[in-house]
Amino acid sequence: MRLSLDGPDDLTRSLGQRIKARRLARNMTQTALAERAGVSLPSLKRMENAGKGSVELVARIALILRAEDGFAGLFAATAPSSLDDVIAPPSRRRASARTTTGRNE
Repeated sequence: MRLSLDGPDDLTRSLGQRIKARRLARNMTQTALAERAGVSLPSLKRMENAGKGSVELVARIALILRAEDGFAGLFAATAPSSLDDVIAPPSRRRASARTTTGRNE
């Protein structure tokens, strides 16, 4: 399933909504989830309502809600593009100073 999202705010808000839905499906209160995850209740509420929070916060919540498998595919390693990459992978890779948007960031 591919969601149509306009930007990072939409993505994080959607994540917050999915956290809330998963919490409710497991019949947990916000207080119980916050306590079990070791996060503050205001932080959990901010994540569910506005999609605001740290990666650590999301990881802690994911572990309690048994959704940690979603992290594995988040930034999965790329497959080698050739046999040479498998035999002798480059020792160091660096990004070029030029970005695809044409400006340095």
